[in-house]
Formats: sequence, C-alpha cells, structure tokens
Amino acid sequence: MAKALSPLEQELAADLERIYREAGKRGYWAHRYRQKLERDHDPVKSCRDLIRRTTAGFKTLEQSGDLDLSVERLILRPKYANLFSIEERELAHERLQDAGQH
Repeated sequence: MAKALSPLEQELAADLERIYREAGKRGYWAHRYRQKLERDHDPVKSCRDLIRRTTAGFKTLEQSGDLDLSVERLILRPKYANLFSIEERELAHERLQDAGQH
C-alpha cells in the first residue's frame, strides 16, 4: 500500500505531473519518467532517484533548452527545501550548472 503523502508531497507530485505535461506540449513526452512516478507512488523518492544520474530525459531537456522543466530545477524551489537534503539540492544545482544553467 502506498504511503499517505503530506500536503507538500502532494504539491510536489502535482508539479511533477505539470512538468511532464508541459514538456509534452513542447514536444517531449517523457514516458519512462511518467512510468517511474506511477510505479514509485512517492514523489520524493522519484526525484531522489532521478537526480542521482544523468537521465536521457535530462539530456533531452538540456538539448532543447527546456531545463526549466527538469526535476533538478523543481527540487531547488524554496518550498521543497525541507523534502531534500542539502547534498541532494547541491547535486541538482551542480547538474544545472554543468549544463550551463544557474
């Protein structure tokens, strides 16, 4: 059984869905990303897993100039600071910096 999500985790799940749909409108339907979200039933776990490696999705967003729709950018929002460790947030920041985003 999936764990009950806090209101903030519910907001994160909604934002993850929103960036999926927005990327689709821009021409990139991230099917594996969507499958992961559905399989995990835990938006924080999904984010943690996704930022630990450079995914094909990240590369696609980087090439199209759409890193504003990346999980890395999402978890750096101040409202999600308490859901992720300093190390996780630093990793997300470093990945965006390496891609030329700040």
